[in-house]
Amino acid sequence: MAKSVRKNYFYNLLYEIVVLVVPLITAPYLSRVLGADGIGVSSYTLSIVSYFIIVANLGTSSYGSREIAMARDNKKEMSKVFWELFGLKIFTGLISLAGYMFFLSAQVKYNIIFQIQALNILANILNITFLYQGIEHYKMISIRNIIVKISCTIAVFIFVKEKSDLDLYILIHSISLVLSSIILWSHLFKIVERVPLKRLKVLHHFKSTIIYFLPQIATQIYTVLDKTMIGLITQQETENGYYEQAHKLIHVCQTVLTSLNAVMYPRMSYLFKNKQFDEMKLRVNKSLNFEQLLGIPMVIGLACISYGFVGWYFGPDFEKVKLLLVVFAPILLIIAFSNCISAQILNPIGKRLQSAKVLFVGAGVNLVANALLIPRIASMGATIASVLAEFVIMVIYFIMAKDYISFKEMTKRTYQYLIAGIFMAGVLLFMLFNMKMSALTTFMEILLGSIVYFGILLIFKNELVMEGIKIIKKKFKKA
Repeated sequence: MAKSVRKNYFYNLLYEIVVLVVPLITAPYLSRVLGADGIGVSSYTLSIVSYFIIVANLGTSSYGSREIAMARDNKKEMSKVFWELFGLKIFTGLISLAGYMFFLSAQVKYNIIFQIQALNILANILNITFLYQGIEHYKMISIRNIIVKISCTIAVFIFVKEKSDLDLYILIHSISLVLSSIILWSHLFKIVERVPLKRLKVLHHFKSTIIYFLPQIATQIYTVLDKTMIGLITQQETENGYYEQAHKLIHVCQTVLTSLNAVMYPRMSYLFKNKQFDEMKLRVNKSLNFEQLLGIPMVIGLACISYGFVGWYFGPDFEKVKLLLVVFAPILLIIAFSNCISAQILNPIGKRLQSAKVLFVGAGVNLVANALLIPRIASMGATIASVLAEFVIMVIYFIMAKDYISFKEMTKRTYQYLIAGIFMAGVLLFMLFNMKMSALTTFMEILLGSIVYFGILLIFKNELVMEGIKIIKKKFKKA
């Protein structure tokens, strides 16, 4: 079993690396080829389609993998569950497609692009990833996703050459999603068997999927609605383009910070089940300390290098992204804290539903702030609204988890990270004002900034840094 878990972790990690690297490779190219307006159109139209996709999915992904996992030891029962869930996906998917066709009939602007984006809904209906997740067959999922992702990237570089190729770019992306879903069907009947229609109770799962559906709505509102509102309110494709590129870069950094929590979730669930509350407190406070160790320099570093980085990376059409990234930067630490508390405390102790309600509060804050700020300051308004919404969620999460968090323990080393961050900022700003910005300069900024930051922490004999050094030394001795 341990070997199986390690393999699953390896394949999932491999895919996560590809997901992180591909946008970093394609973003500079697409920014120059499609421009801010082309990126903005793609972002806006996809945000609209996302609402129909979530209706088509109806919480099946999370709920489905759980149900499959529970029935996996009985092939007949697992097969019945699978076909019932897929039948439900077809039912909700057709409703979603019908609604989308109605929307499309009234849509004049971007009509062709919206027609292409309909393939995303089809891809979602055909997607049976939940089956493979339920039987823990992550190798198939990861290899499929990696192959399709790389193939899609190659196709973009080969065929997307100028701004008029926007339709082609969106078509390549949409077809890749459809193919990604179809590939899984080639192995389906090695896992499940056919079940007579009369044995299936499709609507039996409807109520349960709704429970999983509600948190997705909240998440969708404050992660996608901002892009929709920018497009509807400003009627300027470029504003969505600026926001999309800034948000994409933030997401890449955010993934690095939140990766620890997926690993910690099973362990925290185990500790709670066995009533080892002191151990839970120790681990979560250490995790929050770790998030500060990495999060504070990432926030300060991103804010400092953005003015030199954006010009050579995204190109001259994306000047506004510089300021957006400075304002966006704090969200990295905010989400890191929220994700840590949610994954390591609230979900393990059974407060998933309460956690979902908090997301609705955040969604409401985001909606109101967007409505007030976007008409005045466009994409900057959406950026401020996102940071504000995430901050509100973080504060409520801290209050909900106060019995498991020692704020004194959590913050007693914060001054070390801030002092180290200030010294790092001094080096980065000196380089910004005295050197010509390029890819090499940005690499030097990151390298020197990291050396200064961790060098200061070494002087403080920071506990986590010293612990990390000990682990590295042990690894070298074993080698």
